[in-house]
Amino acid sequence: MTERACVVLKADHVIGTGHLMRIKGLLQPLLKAGLEPCLLTDSLEPSLLPLCSEYREIVHFSMDSVEGFVKSARRLAPSLVLFDHYFLGDKFESPLRDFAKVAVVDDLERRHDCDLLTDSGFFKSGAEYRGKVPEECSLLCGEQYSLIRPEFKGAALRRQPHARLRLLVNYGGADPAHACLKALTSIIEGRLFERYDVTVLSGISNPDHERLVELSKDIPGVEVIRSTSQVAGLFSRCDMALGAYGGMFKERMCAGLPALNTVIADNQRGGGALVARLRCGYDISLEDLARPQVLEDRLSLLESHLEDCREAGMREIGGEGIDLVSRALLKLAGI
Repeated sequence: MTERACVVLKADHVIGTGHLMRIKGLLQPLLKAGLEPCLLTDSLEPSLLPLCSEYREIVHFSMDSVEGFVKSARRLAPSLVLFDHYFLGDKFESPLRDFAKVAVVDDLERRHDCDLLTDSGFFKSGAEYRGKVPEECSLLCGEQYSLIRPEFKGAALRRQPHARLRLLVNYGGADPAHACLKALTSIIEGRLFERYDVTVLSGISNPDHERLVELSKDIPGVEVIRSTSQVAGLFSRCDMALGAYGGMFKERMCAGLPALNTVIADNQRGGGALVARLRCGYDISLEDLARPQVLEDRLSLLESHLEDCREAGMREIGGEGIDLVSRALLKLAGI
């Protein structure tokens, strides 16, 4: 009988696509080992369905009913349930432990009732979860457990020199802060396209995509892409980036793509201090992103330290996290 794993997450224009994408990479070794994944979600943007091809079944539930959620999970008969959901905690996890092993991907240091928890936050240790998880819970904490898809490792080695530096602009799948639009407007107003070749990667749920296309249509050296399954390949084409402190922050580090990084969500607060400590790039606020002269000055600063930032990022995020976490999950599931 095939063993089933249930993944519990949300992915929409509010929360973005980060949870969906980091679990997507983790599913590959689980599939190879024979686990059949299903998805339990309270919110899934229809446009994201093409990114859910690994799931045998997609079941929707309401956060208003723990009982309804447990009933849906039990019907799927999983041996493992994997949560990556900022709005669910021990209240939803506890009932599942009667019939499945429960694992959690977290970075908010909340209370959980689970058998395994991984938090890949920088400089994290199990001490942050003491008293918040059962004593027998296995804790995999620290940046070495970052769920970076294998294709990002070694992307820097595939990078080829160009006549001009290539700048990637991307702020995740949803970009609720409209950062792509702010950045591209500054690039055009400051005529930075005369200095850099620019690629704007507009996420699949980006509300400003049509506006981005309209702004760039007559600008030489600027291209706008509406999502891609070849993000690592795109990273290897570019030399520097503008981006957020979400999941792609670590992917850029692993791929050796230094960036000016911007806080675009509440859970990214403290990003400026983090990037200064890591020395893998620089911080720029949303307000300064909209100021062409400030953006040009910060890009010049990044350009002058590209190699040091590239090496610092790759040194910090080596790309082994998926192997470490998947082995622990398979062991938990008895496979």
